[in-house]
Amino acid sequence: MKKIKIFASLLSAILLMSASVQTSSAAETKNAYTIEANGTTLTQQMVVDEGRDSLSVPIAPIVKATGDSIKWNNNTQTAIIRQKDAVIEISANKTTIKLNGKSVPLVTKTMNNVIVPSGEKSSIIDGKLYVPLEAAKTVFGYDIKLIGAETKKLDLSYPVPSEWVLSQMKSSATGDYQTNRKILEDELGFQRGIWYNPYGQDAYEGLGKVRVGLAEGAIANIDFLAWYGDKNQEHVSNTIPYVSRELFRFYLPKEYDKLFKVMNDGYSGKDISKYINKSFTLDGRKITITENERSVTVKISKK
Repeated sequence: MKKIKIFASLLSAILLMSASVQTSSAAETKNAYTIEANGTTLTQQMVVDEGRDSLSVPIAPIVKATGDSIKWNNNTQTAIIRQKDAVIEISANKTTIKLNGKSVPLVTKTMNNVIVPSGEKSSIIDGKLYVPLEAAKTVFGYDIKLIGAETKKLDLSYPVPSEWVLSQMKSSATGDYQTNRKILEDELGFQRGIWYNPYGQDAYEGLGKVRVGLAEGAIANIDFLAWYGDKNQEHVSNTIPYVSRELFRFYLPKEYDKLFKVMNDGYSGKDISKYINKSFTLDGRKITITENERSVTVKISKK
């Protein structure tokens, strides 16, 4: 019997169109990475994932590896970093630093075309001063690459841009749609908690590829406008399957991988006809996959 290649032709069409001192909390996870700072390699450094699309790195070994100096004042919980053209003062649990005597935010974001502080802080974890990875790169000016633990998460055959970092869901879905929207916005970077945009949370919304909406009897009605960009080279849209797997984990914490396999198989041209327009159950929820003219919809029922 000839196999039915669900999604394959659809995908082709779409692509053409388109501190007080603190210790680690339960919301934080730590992984050992090799950190490359300005070309110098530091092995087995702990990087903290704080669960809101934010990684923090230990700043002292990075500063020393680049040849800059750092001194710690335990009384004020402040580090003074001296670079060739700058002096940086950074205190624990603060959202700002002093750069050559001027107060600047550690990390910024764009809201309504205005650059504003993001609110991310420095912190002391296991006795070491940590700063957001984004701040270490942009404000401190260090060229930093993480090699190691994060690559284990990027285990699919979709090459993503080297600077992209996968966010992992820390929460499970609630029964309230608006609460779930806020979680998806905070933890997976969804625009307004509705759209996943491979080009970033602040990019033009029309470039969004995964939309989470509502339908009668559903906790989520998810429309996929694409699944990947180019399997042969790095592409921002290749982030979609990784994010989708985390999205399925949000709604189906025990059996998300089964739904992910069905979807990934379908977009890879494999026969998944037995799942199309036929409800099946995962984690106590009914799942229905529907093909549309320009998208694929996954409906996940309420329990």
